Amino acid sequence: MSGSFNSNKDATNNTLLKLSFIMIAIVLFILVAKKFSLQNLYSLFTAKKPTLVVSNPTPSPTPTPLAISLSTESKQWLLATSALLSYRNGESLNTLDCECTQQTAEMLLREWWGVADRASALSTLEWLKKEGHTKQFADVYRVISHFAQTDEEYIDKRESIIKFVNSDQDRTTLIYLLDFVWKNRNKLATKKLYAWDYMRMASVARWAYSARYISEKEAWSYMFFAGQNLQRLYGSWDELGNHYILGRTFWMANAYHPEMENALRWLSTNPESPWKRILWNTDLTK
Repeated sequence: MSGSFNSNKDATNNTLLKLSFIMIAIVLFILVAKKFSLQNLYSLFTAKKPTLVVSNPTPSPTPTPLAISLSTESKQWLLATSALLSYRNGESLNTLDCECTQQTAEMLLREWWGVADRASALSTLEWLKKEGHTKQFADVYRVISHFAQTDEEYIDKRESIIKFVNSDQDRTTLIYLLDFVWKNRNKLATKKLYAWDYMRMASVARWAYSARYISEKEAWSYMFFAGQNLQRLYGSWDELGNHYILGRTFWMANAYHPEMENALRWLSTNPESPWKRILWNTDLTK
């Protein structure tokens, strides 16, 4: 089952490189514009960056308890938010347990997410809930939006940046990341990368439950938080899936992996798909 679990590990090398490029891009935008104070610059770069979460001895966060009892229909809707990764990995689409062994779930979380116990599982879920890659995207989006209002201004600022990059491959990657944010700035202005983060939160909650790191109630609590926000931000399963792919594309710097496109196609078209059987506007509070 190696290589089939998640969309995180296959991008590990690209991730570190891309984070460096994003930070370079923000710094250079600031230097070119000369409008940010040193204090603003310090605040921007001392914020937590999206790295793999590892276990630590600090007290684990306490999940917000779920205040309602979820109906069977609500639970099936919430499970459907994790369907892209579940289908891609050959996991159950309709049970909270991923229907893998506890040892398999532990290995999956350890190798793909740096999660090895309850504390690191909750830390990862809280990071996806409060920051995720949405924060990283938002940092770049904010800077680009501040310094460029037209295509001409953007191209001019971009050229000022890429001249500092010597490697052709690095330059190509940096241009792609900046162009991605600029091209999708209106589409992602409010929705950002929430589909990418919250759909993964649902999957991590299921795996953490299967690994016995969190309780059933805790898993549903995280999934309910993710589900309510996804239902508020997006208008259909198809839109949700397309935005997940956008987030994945941003994070992997356009590296193409057809298995996720195939999973999205199946979920969007197959009559047996939960996305075809479950109404998007299902009331999750009943």
